Amino acid sequence: MLKKLLLGTLAVAALTGCSKNELEDAGGNGGDEKTPIRFGSSIVALTKAGPVTGTAFTNGDLIGVFGYKGETAPSAPATAFLSNAAYTYTTGSFKTSDANAYWERNKKHYFYAYYPLDATNAPVTTAAGADPIVKVTVGTENGAPVDLMWASLDSGLEYAGTAPAAALTFNHKLSVVRFVVKTENAGVTAALTNVAFTVDKNTGELNVRTGALAESGTAVTLTKAVNQTLSTSDYTVEGWTPLLLPSAQISDIKLTINGTELTAAMTTAPVLEAGKETTITITVKGTGLDLTGSRVDWTTGGTNGEGSVTD
Repeated sequence: MLKKLLLGTLAVAALTGCSKNELEDAGGNGGDEKTPIRFGSSIVALTKAGPVTGTAFTNGDLIGVFGYKGETAPSAPATAFLSNAAYTYTTGSFKTSDANAYWERNKKHYFYAYYPLDATNAPVTTAAGADPIVKVTVGTENGAPVDLMWASLDSGLEYAGTAPAAALTFNHKLSVVRFVVKTENAGVTAALTNVAFTVDKNTGELNVRTGALAESGTAVTLTKAVNQTLSTSDYTVEGWTPLLLPSAQISDIKLTINGTELTAAMTTAPVLEAGKETTITITVKGTGLDLTGSRVDWTTGGTNGEGSVTD
């Protein structure tokens, strides 16, 4: 469900070897060949796994690109010459069939992009007189269905016969949470069959021009059925790293142990942050559960919460 992608960059590249028989003049370019806007790619390798893994795009991956022209970066409302242009990754580069994806001589170009272009799981709206918006909704098991990212290039690239080279750096807009469970001592028998928690927001709307993520909606409870006999060694709930809205508050953490549902009363609630992974470690004791939390970048780290629960 989740795409194979973490923090990355896109290098804007130009194709200059086409003849005038292949590409006709781009209006107002004084007879020069049309130069299509294409994207190469390079992915920054991560030292810590987030909700997805991998250091390269996969063939068929899609990004949505909005492009603007003008003397200054666009402000809302603005008219895009590229409007949610679908760029597909194929063997080392992103390409599009969008008829408007060409450089224009002596014009400044600005680009805003998001990943992934996904009409079902991250639909985009492009209402007249408003910025484009990408919407994600947190579900009841894995959270948001996509690893939503955003990038911008608003320095104003100017075409003067040769396409300028530039890079778009993509940033994660969501957070991820991971659960680790263990027993305090080997004498505790603990069969874990379910983990659940609640977040207070379930709707995110990403403004593609500004990169701002508006978070709202209602509370949703996420749950994961497991079948694990715990020990004093850390057990990471396998295959479960839900993507959440970064300002959402986590509450009502519950574990079903030996058929009994136990609730963790946190003295300090975990704090989520965009682009970071929050690990919540729960220790099963003879009298209940002890909860601690830590937050780490998908490359660096920090700490953020603790609490306890009694049976």
